[in-house]
Amino acid sequence: MYQNMILYPAMAMLLLNLAIAVVLLARRVKAVQQGMNPGYFRFNRGVKLPDNLLTAEQHYQNIHEMPMAFYVIVLMTYLVMEPNTFFLLLAWSYVGFRVLHALIHLGPNNVLWRRNAFIASFIVLSLMWVALLVEILPLNG
Repeated sequence: MYQNMILYPAMAMLLLNLAIAVVLLARRVKAVQQGMNPGYFRFNRGVKLPDNLLTAEQHYQNIHEMPMAFYVIVLMTYLVMEPNTFFLLLAWSYVGFRVLHALIHLGPNNVLWRRNAFIASFIVLSLMWVALLVEILPLNG
């Protein structure tokens, strides 16, 4: 395997992050065009947001929470080990589950589906941390 292969899932996560920012911007512009007071954005309060804008705002915040632990483990992995196929599979699975989570949250927003995608991404991220820990533990005494 090549060391740089672990950077590709991180780049994909960044693209997801940017895509969500574009969705948020588009929904904000649409809300203002439909009569929402743009003064809301000065302090982000004082107006009841349309549901589709509220979900985009929530998801944009969410994509800056748990995924930070993903970026950290990718960086740590890059620095301390050459990622094996299993680890790369975990990294890409995490990205896939986060894409699925975003599509659900910004689309039909079915809470059960969204929860399942979130839990799956959490489990995969946890496995990545365990795999890194196992890799760096001094097992040979």
